[in-house]
Amino acid sequence: MKKSFPLLASALLILTCNGAQAASGFRDMDFGSSPDVIKQHAHCTMTGPVKVEIGEMYQCADFPFESGVTHAEFFFAGNQFIRLGIRVPVDNTAETINSLAKKYGLVSAPGEDQITAVRTTPGQSVMFTFGDGNIALYFASDSQGSTSTVLLFSSPDAKALQDAHADDL
Repeated sequence: MKKSFPLLASALLILTCNGAQAASGFRDMDFGSSPDVIKQHAHCTMTGPVKVEIGEMYQCADFPFESGVTHAEFFFAGNQFIRLGIRVPVDNTAETINSLAKKYGLVSAPGEDQITAVRTTPGQSVMFTFGDGNIALYFASDSQGSTSTVLLFSSPDAKALQDAHADDL
């Protein structure tokens, strides 16, 4: 079932780019921390690690976010925390965009026609970026047309750490 997102268009109209602000992590989970430190601060049941293209990934199905729990993935390269992916409830997409824009500043956003394409055409995706570009929100539809929203916080050093530890994989 496709959902309408009139708030998404409204959110884009009222957002202005504030001064760019970098994210040094998420809550009390700092980029560069070890998996053991992140496990202590994630406040969820972490499983893993699993080897992935960028290093190692741990997962939580019960990560506290907004007013509930959701799925989150924690990525590490060279035993250092480099990225956090959080599944955002689709109904909260516009609210999440507003919150991120207020805190970090909206850097780039897709046009309304691109957002509509995600809602109406399977296999489409758009990306919003915030702050220094290391915070991104992906809104996508799968091959059956179901939509999802994923929020990514990435370390400014993520690419360099991935490259430095590529031989470890």
